[in-house]
Amino acid sequence: MLVVSTVKRLLVWDGMQINKVERDNAFGLTWDKDSIYFSWNPLHRNFSVIDRFNKQFEFQESILDQEQWNIHQMYFYDGYLYITATGQNRIARLDPKTNEFILQRFDEPQHCNSIFAYKDVLYFHNSNGRRNQDSDVLKFDKDLNYLGRFVIKEPGHIFHNLYIKDDILYGCCHKNDGSRRSNLYVFDMKAGKGDLMEFRKDTENGFLRGVAKSEDYFFIGESQQEAIRSERLMGNSRILVVDNNFKLVDTFELEDTGQIRDVRLMVNDRAHNGIDF
Repeated sequence: MLVVSTVKRLLVWDGMQINKVERDNAFGLTWDKDSIYFSWNPLHRNFSVIDRFNKQFEFQESILDQEQWNIHQMYFYDGYLYITATGQNRIARLDPKTNEFILQRFDEPQHCNSIFAYKDVLYFHNSNGRRNQDSDVLKFDKDLNYLGRFVIKEPGHIFHNLYIKDDILYGCCHKNDGSRRSNLYVFDMKAGKGDLMEFRKDTENGFLRGVAKSEDYFFIGESQQEAIRSERLMGNSRILVVDNNFKLVDTFELEDTGQIRDVRLMVNDRAHNGIDF
């Protein structure tokens, strides 16, 4: 089963769509063994909120209310909540027990959007945001001390999400030629090079964001790309099921969701933090 964050709500898909929590301009989604953390960025106000829910999706408390953050992905790891404060090009670590946090700012004015922990290192994706540009992946320890970076050369347009296995990094994007062909970008961290693996040549929607990974499949969110933010609240979205050979094997539609923001498998999600729902 999948938990999906969309621009309008948090929902569960287990063969049918189950709407759980309504939020305006919702975004980040992660959990620890006891709680679900769900962020949202109200369109009519210039701040971000992180709400905590229990496993029954019952609201518990708001643990952060921060101006101008525009939170994208969140990631619970080793007792802390790691956050991309995309609007300020910062990352943050929040202790959900004390609500204390620390910040780290990126020097480059890019678009930090995704987090993944691999071999006790936290990887943050600083996206190109536009065509024909490189992306940075920055490395930090658990205290947000900077460890280094590497560059992904022209990985594709609107690159989102990080999943790493055996020093191979995966993310979703589109070709730099302006088409809406959908790809997983596969980057060999040791060799320092990568390639686009195309699995969908044409789509009426064509904006990829949100990746979950089982042993055999990727589950990738696909939405309508709208330049006007209020219009991102409208329409349907879908989940694309792609096998390990980068073949599209299935899709399922999510109704009246607006854009997908994050996708997580409830159990054994290799692209999440290793904690089952």
